[in-house]
This record gives sequence, C-alpha cells and structure tokens, in this order.
Amino acid sequence: MKQLVLLIGLTFILAGCDKPDTQVEKTDLIDEAAFARIASLQQELSQLLAQANQGLTTWRNLVITSEITQSDLAQDQSVELLKFTTIDISELDEDELKETIHAIAPVLLEMKVNISLIEKWYSTRQQSLSLKGRYALQLKQSEINQESVAEDWWQQAFEQEQAEDFLGAYQLYVKLNGEYTRKIQMLNGALASKVVAQKQQGIWKEIAAQAKWLRKQDQIAQQEYFQAVTALGRHNYEKALDQFDRSAQAWSKLYQTGLLGISTPSMVAVKGGKFVMGDQMGNGDSDEKPTYQAQVLDFKMSQNEITFTQYDNYAKSEGLPLPDDNGWGRGNRPVINISWLEAMKFATWLSEKSGKVYRLPTEEEWEYAAKANENEDPFASGVNVGNLANCEGCYKWDNTQSTPVGQFPENQFGLHDMRGNVWEWTADCYRPSYVSTEKAVEECDEKSVRGGSWYDLPTQLRASNRSKANAMNGSNRIGFRLVEVKPTSTQTAQNE
Repeated sequence: MKQLVLLIGLTFILAGCDKPDTQVEKTDLIDEAAFARIASLQQELSQLLAQANQGLTTWRNLVITSEITQSDLAQDQSVELLKFTTIDISELDEDELKETIHAIAPVLLEMKVNISLIEKWYSTRQQSLSLKGRYALQLKQSEINQESVAEDWWQQAFEQEQAEDFLGAYQLYVKLNGEYTRKIQMLNGALASKVVAQKQQGIWKEIAAQAKWLRKQDQIAQQEYFQAVTALGRHNYEKALDQFDRSAQAWSKLYQTGLLGISTPSMVAVKGGKFVMGDQMGNGDSDEKPTYQAQVLDFKMSQNEITFTQYDNYAKSEGLPLPDDNGWGRGNRPVINISWLEAMKFATWLSEKSGKVYRLPTEEEWEYAAKANENEDPFASGVNVGNLANCEGCYKWDNTQSTPVGQFPENQFGLHDMRGNVWEWTADCYRPSYVSTEKAVEECDEKSVRGGSWYDLPTQLRASNRSKANAMNGSNRIGFRLVEVKPTSTQTAQNE
C-alpha cells in the first residue's frame, strides 16, 4: 500500500515538473515574433535612411550647382535630412523604430518634391538664358539691332527667386522659353525667306538686261524687298517674311515672264492658200519632183531663225548644255549645232510656258513661206543674187560663217533669212521624192532640212531645194525656226 502511495505521489511530482516547460516554449515563440517585427522595421528604416543619405548628397550638389546654398530652403532641407543620417538603428526598440519611420517618410517626400522643383526651375532658367544668348547672337550675325524680350518677366522671375518662390520663377521661365523660341523661329523663317528672295533676284538679274521692258515691275519687287528688310530691322518678322516671300514671287514671275519674252521669237502671220509644191523651173533635183498642188492653212512663222540668245536662256533655265557657236559669237546669230530632237524640245518647252502651240514647220509650210507668192525665184538660176542672202558667192560673206539674223531683205511675207545663213529643220521625215513609195512615219532617223546655208552655192538656196540630216546630230550649217498654229480641241482642254 505504501508503495502505491509513493508511486501516485511520484506521478504527481513528475506531472508538476512538465508544466513549467510548456510556459517556456510559449515565451520563446513570442520573442521570435517580436524579433521578426523589429528586424522588418529595421530593414525598412535602413532603406529610408539610405534614401535620406542619397537625397542629402543629391540635394547638396543641386543647391551648389544652382547657386542657392544660402537660401532658407537649401539649409532647412539639409538640416531635416541631416538629423536622420546619425541614427543608430540598433539602439531603437520597436516603438522607436515605428516613430522614426513615421517621422522620416514626409521628409523624404518633401525632399523629392523640392529636388524636382529645383531641377526644373534651374534647367528651365538655364534654357531661358541660353535662348536669350542664342537670339542675341543671331541678331548680331544677321546685322539686326538687338532686342529686349519680355524684360518684365525677367524682373519678376528675379524677384520670385529672391523670395524663394521657385515654382513661380519656373513658370515665368517656361513662358520666356516659349517667347524666345517663337522669336527665333520667326527670325529664322524671315531670314530663310530673305535667302530665297535674294536667290530669285539673282536668277532674274541673269536676264534682266535682256528684258528691259520689265524694269517697272522690277522696281516694285525691289520696293517690296526694301520694306521687308526694314521690317526685319524692326523685329517685325511676320511682316518681313511675308514681304520677302512677295518679292521672291515677284522676281520669280519676272524671270519666267522675261525668259518667255526673250525666248519667244517674233511671229509673222502667214495667210494660208494653194501653191505648187516642188521644182517649177525644171532644173531641180529628183527629190523636188513631181510638182503638185498643195494646200496650207493659216499659220504664224518666226520672222527670223531662232537665235543663240533665245535658245541659251531656255537651256540655262532647264540646266541643259549650251550649243557650240564655233567661235563666231552668240547673241543674235542663229543657233547652230542643234539636233532635230533638241529643236523639238525647245518648241515643246515654249508651248508649255506660253500655253500656245509651237512646232517645227512641215515641208509644205516651209516651202509655201519661202516662195511667198513671188513670181520668180532669184536663187533658181543663181545669178544676180547680190546682197539677198548669206551663201558662198553672196556678196561679202562668201562661205565663211553665219551672220546675225535679219541682215538681209525680208520676203513678201515679212520673213528674213528663208534662204541661206543656215539650213532649217522641218518636222518631216525625208523621203526621196514626193511620190515615194516609202511609207511615211512619224519617227525616222533622217529629217528634211530646207533653205541652204552660208556654206552653199546660190542655186542650193532655191525654195524647192531639199536635203536631209540625221535627227540626232547637230551641224554648224543647220538651225531652225518655228511655226505657231491654233491649238486643237484636245490641246485647249489640256491647257485649261
């Protein structure tokens, strides 16, 4: 019995020993949770303090760069950040950690706002100063009087900076940047327009001496240009740009008008009618036969052969090479060394510029104009031609070179140099005779030329004489003249 009592007592004793062990385990769990919370708070605070340290470095560099180290904002922000950089996290309990985190958060937020504000203010201020200097330099380089821009805004910005209202100063610099940018853009636009006007004036001057009838319009364009320069000097860039544009357009129009006027030959109206085509005298070549009754409609023909002056201005305007003059001189001499294709291109260009229809004459038109209702062809026999043309054995010229157009008497239609001086391209393909069985085609290698040249005998200057030349080649004995005809309904519609 005593043994049983002892066993029961021992059991209770042992049971009593287990209870304190359970309480120790619970305490350990509580300590571990607190430790975890503290560690998390320490990590969070550590990150915030790192931000504060980095922010303090950024802030100090920024205020030095922007030269506001003595401002209250710079000093106050530095003090606010500095007091957090000396904290020893290991000495703070859980509540102190929470309080510190709560205290530093708004300081960091304020720091970010202030850094952003000062960066924007300083950057915008520097941009304003740069634009101001750039504008002043452009005025100096363009020899334009200096201009003060928005001086009241500059003064207000300075006053706001003194009052440490950097937001207000920033907003003013934004406005200044916009104003300077607008000024620079308008100045550049006016200057670019001036360059265009000067270029157009230079192009016009290349032909101005030849287009004296346009002198009054030139004076108007020069007046527009002078007014534009005056407006530019007064910083009225919008007006300057507009007037430079107008002067440029005026000179461009003058050039086009002058160019067309110079390159357009004087035209003579030729009344159409019937005539005998071919050799009527019976002593011509086989390609002048058989004769036949031909009919031509009314047309206009250039009074003279196309001259170097007329062709050269066209070629320069189109960027084409100038034909060789063989050293004889250019100006009012008939253009030579021009292929049939080049003559056609000149006619096409003149048509497009004028809205009229110019082309090379057909053989029928050319012979009709050369015969000019005259009863007798003085060149058919080749005697007594005297001073009628430039050819071999014709007066003083005698087989040497071409002469300026219009030196010899006109025919009954008022046309000069239909005989001699230079052969003239026609629109037609060459065929051996008027009854040739060869099929007439629009495109061919050889074209008919008419009229004879400075190199030929008088008999070769007869109205019915024909020759041929390769359409792709030029010669110092071949030139051309044009005819003007009424446009067809299709051409009229295209022009409209």
